[in-house]
Amino acid sequence: MQKWFLKNRNAENYTAVKNIVKDDLLAKVLCNRGIVEEEKVIDYLNDDYSLIYRTEGLPDLELARKIIKDAIDNHKKIRIVGDYDSDGIMSTTLLLRSLKTFGADTSFEVPDRKQDGYGINKRIVDGCIKDDVSVIITCDNGVSAFEAVKYAKDNDIKVIVTDHHLPKIEDGKEISVEADAIIDPKVEKSSYPFKDICGAFVAFKLITYISKDYEFNADLIDEIIQYAAFATITDIMPLLDENRDLIKRGLELINSRPAKAFYHLKNELKVDKEINVFHIGFILGPSVNAIGRLSNANHAIAAFESYDDDKIIAICKELYALNQERKDLTELGYEVAIKEIEADENFPDKDVIIVKSKDIERSVAGIVAGRLKERYYRPAIALYEEDGILYGSARSIEEYNLFDELSKAKDLLSGFGGHKLAAGLELKLDNYDKFVTFINNNSNLTDEDKIEKIYIDAFYPIDFQKFSIFDTIEKLKPFGEKNPDVLFADKDLVLKDISVFGQNRNVIKLKFRTKLDNIMMAILFYKEDELKKDYEDEFNSDIYRDLASGKEIIMDICYNLRINEYMNNKNLEINVKHFRFRR
Repeated sequence: MQKWFLKNRNAENYTAVKNIVKDDLLAKVLCNRGIVEEEKVIDYLNDDYSLIYRTEGLPDLELARKIIKDAIDNHKKIRIVGDYDSDGIMSTTLLLRSLKTFGADTSFEVPDRKQDGYGINKRIVDGCIKDDVSVIITCDNGVSAFEAVKYAKDNDIKVIVTDHHLPKIEDGKEISVEADAIIDPKVEKSSYPFKDICGAFVAFKLITYISKDYEFNADLIDEIIQYAAFATITDIMPLLDENRDLIKRGLELINSRPAKAFYHLKNELKVDKEINVFHIGFILGPSVNAIGRLSNANHAIAAFESYDDDKIIAICKELYALNQERKDLTELGYEVAIKEIEADENFPDKDVIIVKSKDIERSVAGIVAGRLKERYYRPAIALYEEDGILYGSARSIEEYNLFDELSKAKDLLSGFGGHKLAAGLELKLDNYDKFVTFINNNSNLTDEDKIEKIYIDAFYPIDFQKFSIFDTIEKLKPFGEKNPDVLFADKDLVLKDISVFGQNRNVIKLKFRTKLDNIMMAILFYKEDELKKDYEDEFNSDIYRDLASGKEIIMDICYNLRINEYMNNKNLEINVKHFRFRR
């Protein structure tokens, strides 16, 4: 269920903003997004990449610089310990490429998702001891790795933590790891003005800071900006402040002179258009993430940092194959979860969706949970069962703080970690029923909380859309987390016909008659079966039968604008994001 709201924020600033931008729609959208001061408006609409290189306020950069310089000057070994997701892969590649350019004796290791779990651990430190490593640099992990960091320190290894996750808090106090340097915008001693940067961007800041000691050519800077931008998109960081500048610059570079990793990746995945946030978020990014989910991310990093075309092409082919496998596993897990949910007669009374199955592959549990959350607009936990243990992931809605609620259930869990909207957890199968009962009995979600809120930028009949509107929208890009695409709405459209395309029958062309008696087409990316079910649930009737009989079907829609290019022809496309039927 959804509620739609037409945004009208900062209406008192509209005239002033319009005087700056000279455009009605642009002024309205900027006001709705809280961008009203003249300086912020100008900064938002113009390219200023200086913030990308900002380092002031990040803690322990000077300590880290001295440790790294000593290691390079005295030929000591450095090992980078990354993570298996896209952010971790990009962070590790970025640090490797840069430190090797500076002359460092640098190696790397990423934990295996299934064997090791997340972050640096004792096994990895043992490998460092065996290989006579003097300095460990973590990236996208480490801020809560108390045992592993202490073990490294006890064995005379210096540790630099670069991370972007929240530190551990006990009784309202921050508990710090015993690292020699902790570079994380979220720790207490940080005065960095913008907290929401990804692990690869933190690593980029470290390299930016220490580069004054070394030869650092422009080509390498342009390359590592691409890694940081790619990770910012795939780690779903808010596209605000310096993140927005980073993405704009990163996309420029990926499209004009891409790093070899991205050049070959887009070729293997057959992305022949200009790369944008969508391509990275939904095509390239999931393929990079797939190797960490289903194989070992070390292979990808070794290929990416080698700059060997044959190695990179081979790993890109593997990424493509693994991502296809990931899609199949996700679809199977999602279908199994839906069947379990719809077979549960008590489901309507439950605030939190919790499903378990041996058919929900552990590596895709987070994706399954995310899809369940989107479908039902409730917090969702998907669990994989193996040898009496349940491993899983959780995804939440804004109204439900996952980390806080799992903390209350910690006595039933073998372990958990995460934040407000996403978490990982582990529990014994014997505790499953108690856990389900506890989580739902202690939920404070109201019926209103479980209604998805859709915020519309402007009511704009589809009859009046034209290319000049799209030109205005272009000024607001790049779109992504916290900076969404402009959402329009239209109402009282008469549905005249439906055409379904795609191997999975999930591309639907809608033919409308508007209030001005125009015939207009729109595209909806939605499964045909789900569309039919939505209509049947609403009217207890079949949508195709009603269309054939001439029964009037009214739809209201929320939509974005797209440019569809085919055979050198450009057409404006209405892309339906939300809809509702009326009679």
